[in-house]
Amino acid sequence: MAVPIGIAVIVVIVLLVAIFGVISPSCSSSTPATQTTPVSSEAATPTGIVHTVVEAKTAKQAEIEGASQTGSLDTSNNKIEALVSLLGEEETAKLVAQAKTNPDALWIAAHPDEYAFDGIEIQYKILKLAADEPASIQYVREFPAKYPASEASDDKSLAMDVASPSSTVPTTFVPHLYQWDRRWAYTVFSSATFGLTGCGPTSLAMVYQGLNRTVDRTPHDMAVLAEERGFMSEYNGTDGTFFTSIAGELGLNCWEAYPDASNIVEELSAGNVIIANLAPGYFTVGGHFFVLAGLTDDGKVIVNDPYSVVRSSTVWEADFIASESMALYVFSKA
Repeated sequence: MAVPIGIAVIVVIVLLVAIFGVISPSCSSSTPATQTTPVSSEAATPTGIVHTVVEAKTAKQAEIEGASQTGSLDTSNNKIEALVSLLGEEETAKLVAQAKTNPDALWIAAHPDEYAFDGIEIQYKILKLAADEPASIQYVREFPAKYPASEASDDKSLAMDVASPSSTVPTTFVPHLYQWDRRWAYTVFSSATFGLTGCGPTSLAMVYQGLNRTVDRTPHDMAVLAEERGFMSEYNGTDGTFFTSIAGELGLNCWEAYPDASNIVEELSAGNVIIANLAPGYFTVGGHFFVLAGLTDDGKVIVNDPYSVVRSSTVWEADFIASESMALYVFSKA
């Protein structure tokens, strides 16, 4: 007797959680802000998933790089079923909807197995990113062929073409940068692709460039600094104390503040910029960093999320951001 797809999906998800833990993009630990030990900025990846840098350009990846950007979602070859088993029905529906008009999304949906070489958790996260963030499609499409890259690129043609996430969100002096920008997204950070783990360095790059009115340090540059200074841990991203420790070298002041709505409004009103260390909740399952770049005229918070164009395209209540945060790192020009 055939097992209904819905039941099969539930069984698969339960098994995945049991084996690998919660599988979703994340960038921060859940340690309370009042702790005295370092606050981690990226969620742990199971140590059983081993990143193999030496296999950067296998024959299979070369084949993918030259492949046609077309594919088939014919249910007879189990493409839909494979996606549902990985992503669930809701995320699969988002990706399939994009595949109807975007050939890169079609290729991704038709080739989910090409994302499995670095472990099932990365496979899940990278496909979910494509489903949730349409602007990431090109990064995800090229991921099997270009990851891992030994260094970042300065080729401006690879830059994100999303200069401003939404015309309804006021612009600030803090630039929008994304961790899955193809100039640096294929590099390795915390034993995985920077496109998934680089929220901390990307957030710091936005703050640095905005307050110093410069573009001379990229997210990749900040990631190199974090690793060189010992603030990057394998499978656990960037230590939150990196911000306070490195600020002086970047011409900035930085201090940690309690995640309270009044603190957010006061600091942003003073022209300062905040990196919020988000706890598991609405924005993330495992944790995340994003930038609080300013306030609207009616007191809403403008968010520069390095992971999400979608979330950067709306404004948020200060008390809601505070309730989802476990620490605030406040920056000013030194």
